[in-house]
Amino acid sequence: MIRSTYTYVTMDVSPSTYAEIRKKLVDAQYHHAITGDGDEEVLDMHGLALTKEIPDGTILEVGDDSVTVKGVPDYLRDDAPCIVCLDCGRKSWSNLRGDICDMIQPNGSRCKGVFA
Repeated sequence: MIRSTYTYVTMDVSPSTYAEIRKKLVDAQYHHAITGDGDEEVLDMHGLALTKEIPDGTILEVGDDSVTVKGVPDYLRDDAPCIVCLDCGRKSWSNLRGDICDMIQPNGSRCKGVFA
């Protein structure tokens, strides 16, 4: 019978760091990485590696005509390229150029304008 065991070294971290890592393990359903109870509880991160979290608003990629920002959808950026319906002025951040708008107007009718 082959039996596998391993040991680990513990490292004390601040309570807030511990709580943050524990929450991420639970959210990822890594319950098996949490062993012991109460003061004896440890986060056994065997096989896991920590990386720095990228905060929202960080520029991830710059292209010829676009910028990708973490946590900010392209269509919410002020400089996001958009197309506009020639009749009602509706803005769209999708690739609808040449399509019919079909936006419901305040009077209940549908716009028949074209996106340009």
